[in-house]
Amino acid sequence: MRTLLLSFFIFIISFTQLSAQVWTELGLRVAGGTSWLIDKNIFDDNTYVHDFSGAFSVGLKLGINIRDRHGFILEGLFSNLNQNFDYTFDDANMMRIEGTNQIKWSNLDTYLLYRNYSQGAFSEIGVMNTFIQSVEQLDELANFPILTDVTPNYQNYLSLVLGGGAFVAGSDRFTLMMGIRIHYALTDFISPQGQDPASLQLQDQQFAFPTTFRQDFSGLESDPYADNRITRPLLIQVGFEFNFGVGYFAKTVCGGRVKFIGG
Repeated sequence: MRTLLLSFFIFIISFTQLSAQVWTELGLRVAGGTSWLIDKNIFDDNTYVHDFSGAFSVGLKLGINIRDRHGFILEGLFSNLNQNFDYTFDDANMMRIEGTNQIKWSNLDTYLLYRNYSQGAFSEIGVMNTFIQSVEQLDELANFPILTDVTPNYQNYLSLVLGGGAFVAGSDRFTLMMGIRIHYALTDFISPQGQDPASLQLQDQQFAFPTTFRQDFSGLESDPYADNRITRPLLIQVGFEFNFGVGYFAKTVCGGRVKFIGG
């Protein structure tokens, strides 16, 4: 992430030397949508069902725009995400097992994005670096009768971000924008501790996270958990941005030096 930020600022500084005008804006972003945990093992386990789960984010934005065509965005958002699972299966004694596995996690999400503007609309691409603040899990059959702090079993992750949207309203100093973003993790959400058998035993857990209770497939022909697969958060949100122009960089007439002009 440090390398990306350094490259970002080097590019911006270089571009200000070449561009006739670069303007800046500060903004507030609010977004809501749905979050999912994508794990091929869980999808292959037909006893587990993903439930629709909500997600909410709020935070601040810094935009550095080059004329009316290009934009480079830095954001810091606080987010609350969820994933709820229901599972049903018959145990070895043909007794019906039914349970719910609920996972809630809160993050500090930092974004580095490039935007392209065209005719009142925009598209964007970039990365989101997620710093886990806390993870709670509820699964009565896995000894979590209430939401329990299980943060060490999860870890920070990096996501690819794709999005687009349009201007809704605005003036010379203010713009309201609406758009949609899709975030897909590139790295594993589960930490080594959340998969290590010795660590799980100390926590009185039989199975690796996030499926802390499930059918025991040992001895069966097909075991969807035979191979350990990466667990990737997927986040889809509709967001609103309230942006305020704060100044611009422009070349002075004499000497061609770049100067910041407030307001």
